[in-house]
Amino acid sequence: MCANLNLTDMEMCYKVFKREIYEKITIEEDRFGFEPEITAKIVKSADRIYEVGI
Repeated sequence: MCANLNLTDMEMCYKVFKREIYEKITIEEDRFGFEPEITAKIVKSADRIYEVGI
């Protein structure tokens, strides 16, 4: 809602993104808050997020 993003499951098993995006992100959480934190920071720094079934 805050990021105008429609994800069916934010707490997913795999996340893949470009190294340049990873290098810009500073992760602060080391427990279960990692999922919302990384998703929000990727949305903020990336052009688009695609949800793909595996």
